[in-house]
Formats: sequence, structure tokens, C-alpha cells
Amino acid sequence: MTAALRALAGQVVDDIRAEGRACSRVHLKVRFVPFFTFNRSRKLAEPTYDPAVITETARDLLLALDDDRPVRLLGVRAEMVPPEGGYDPPRPRAPWQPVSAGAASAAQATNTRSGRARA
Repeated sequence: MTAALRALAGQVVDDIRAEGRACSRVHLKVRFVPFFTFNRSRKLAEPTYDPAVITETARDLLLALDDDRPVRLLGVRAEMVPPEGGYDPPRPRAPWQPVSAGAASAAQATNTRSGRARA
């Protein structure tokens, strides 16, 4: 299992290096047989790009589950530090604008299926 965690941590580090933002929290997802899924996370003492630290943290989270059932799915992800200067504020939207194009399409499809015409 450690080898799988090491490989996943290496992929995570490749991704966060490409973003230029270190890992501040490690998240682990484990799905046991038959389909019991557990998610755990741990904040790191300091942000890192070190795959060994990410692997060890994920391994500690896995061992803390204390479950010996076979594993169907294993996932590791990193929560990155915020970008320098923070995040861009959300753009304001007018109250009459739909939340998203997908939501507007779904609403129209629902109205059409129910026989109601949209004005």
C-alpha cells in the first residue's frame, strides 16, 4: 500500500509544482470492499513539495482507519496554499442572471417537459 501512496504523492507533487503552490493539507480517500468510503485530511506543519512528507501523512491517515478490509480505491490529493496575493473576488452577477448556463438549460428543459412554456 505504501508503494501506491508513494506513486500517488509523486503525481500530486507534479501537479502542485506546475501550479507553483505548495501542499498545505493532505487528503486521503479510501474505498474498502464492498463500498465503504472514508475521507480523511490532515494539515501539515508547514507547506511542502516533498513527496515523502505527503506519502507519510497519507500513510498515517490510512493506518489511523485501522481497517484490514481489501481496498477498492485509494486517492491522495493536496490542498494548496492560496496564490500569492490571494484569490480574485467573485464577479457580481445581476439578480436576473442564471447561476450558470447549465442551470438555465436544465430549468428550460424541465419547463418544456412539464408542458409549461417559458415566457
